[in-house]
Amino acid sequence: MISLLLHPLFLLAWWLLRLVARFVSGRPLNGIHRTDANFFSAGTEDTGDKPWFAPGAPTQWSYLPGYKRLASRLLVVGSFVAYLRWPRQLQVIGVVTAGVVLGVAVWRAYVAFTLYRHRRDVVIPVHVAFCGLVGHPSSIQAEDWVEIPVDYLTNLDMRISLHLPEDFQVQNAKHIQEIAMAVCRKIDLDFDEVQVLAHPQTSAPWLELRHAPKVPRLVLASDLFDAMEKQPASAPVIGLTAGDQVVATDLDDEAPHTLLSMSTGGGKSNYAYGQACQLLHNGALVIILDYKRTSLKYLRDHPNVVYVRDIKDIHNTTRIFTVCEEQNVTVRKLSRYWKKHKEKSDPDRSPAVDALEDVASMGRTVLENLLAIFQFGSSNAAGGSAIRENYGNRVLARYSNRAWQMLAPEISPMPKKSDIPGRVQVVRASRAIETQVALWSKEDIRTYAWSGDFSQLPKLALGFLPVGEGLEKLSALLSEDELPTAGPAPVHTVEQVRELEPAEELITLRQAVELGIEAVQPDGNDTFEKALMRIRKASQDPEFPEPAVRSGAGNKWNREAVDFYYRNRIRSRVLEAEEVFD
Repeated sequence: MISLLLHPLFLLAWWLLRLVARFVSGRPLNGIHRTDANFFSAGTEDTGDKPWFAPGAPTQWSYLPGYKRLASRLLVVGSFVAYLRWPRQLQVIGVVTAGVVLGVAVWRAYVAFTLYRHRRDVVIPVHVAFCGLVGHPSSIQAEDWVEIPVDYLTNLDMRISLHLPEDFQVQNAKHIQEIAMAVCRKIDLDFDEVQVLAHPQTSAPWLELRHAPKVPRLVLASDLFDAMEKQPASAPVIGLTAGDQVVATDLDDEAPHTLLSMSTGGGKSNYAYGQACQLLHNGALVIILDYKRTSLKYLRDHPNVVYVRDIKDIHNTTRIFTVCEEQNVTVRKLSRYWKKHKEKSDPDRSPAVDALEDVASMGRTVLENLLAIFQFGSSNAAGGSAIRENYGNRVLARYSNRAWQMLAPEISPMPKKSDIPGRVQVVRASRAIETQVALWSKEDIRTYAWSGDFSQLPKLALGFLPVGEGLEKLSALLSEDELPTAGPAPVHTVEQVRELEPAEELITLRQAVELGIEAVQPDGNDTFEKALMRIRKASQDPEFPEPAVRSGAGNKWNREAVDFYYRNRIRSRVLEAEEVFD
């Protein structure tokens, strides 16, 4: 029996049996347990047993639980058996697996290199520069108090944290700001676009830098209809600023008049559309002084809008809410018109320019508001420095350094200009608010301006009252008791309005042709009948005045109203030297 047990073949069989048992149970194949790991639990301690061929510390393999080691062994054996059975298929799988492993290794190497470079170029310089400044000992590691994300320049949700020592002392109110500015300069971060949060008086004081909320790149007017309804009637919405905060100016309590200084393409007409639509929605009366004859065309058939396009009629128009397009050109032409047509006894200065100054100075008291639009808001273009100083709300876009120093010198440094369409700076009460103006589409304009509760004041009252005495009479007619800042405008009868005017001269359309209001062209191809057909077609225009007398024998119109229409109707532009705009 003993000789059988000592037989070499028996010993080999016994050794192989033990090897298989160790293989299946996940134990070390050499039988030396270097850790306290068992089949279900990972190892936590070194047992101290070491084979002669591996005297070092146990490897990670020794700490694995037995079932994981068994799974790994089965995977190796299974792969070998599969290779013997399906060699070509396994070669393909091996190549794919090797490619995946290589890709993962390259990616991990790239991440490790990126972290190393970020630590070397960003974290360590901040640590070296500010460790002693904030009071940390020189022995502290950079990662123990500086936390800067790798993507801090592009990630809008990033947080840069500086953990300050417990005995950190704030020297003055600007101390934290100065540290934050210095850190931003060190890591090439724009301090104007950073929000600083600090808790220096807690048991674990810290300083945190975040990207400040951004002004939206695009705001649609239709998205702000609900916000517009919540605003007072005297505070039309301009747009949104950082954090999607609504920006509006109360024409009663803050600034009754607005000055727009924008170069070409800055969004002047879009701004004017937005203000006019909201005021019309709440019952306001709007006059548009448009020498160009091309602006705000989608409002031309609104019952509470009067377009004045001829320089003569601009000179004699009374204003309620007035949008003055291209005031640089308009004021210059008003002065030229007055110089050409005034009598010797008349003052040298245009009464229309004086009226602009009166409205800018006293418009609030008679519920008149002025929106003056400039390419460049100089004092000459505004009609004088006194007029310009009365614009409490100033909106600038695509401004030059000179324009900013002229219109907002109290705010320094000048905010950075933006090329984003519709991005403006709203300057009010020594504060500049970066704002994205709501974009008004044709559908938004037609929807909002024609909605709400408004009542039509006869356009006759707006078109033909003189500036002087007529302004006082109209102000009395539209007193604050009758026309509050909120709610619909009151309805006045035509008889009330006509008391302010001289007796009308009534004419038919045929008589308008005979008088040359719709003239027969002297080119030999035009006839009286063609001119009559043209004026009959023009009478279908929403801006054409309503008949003063309706009868079966034929309607009659106020001659001055028809003449006003023909002077101010939109026609093909004639490019003369004096009509070239900057």
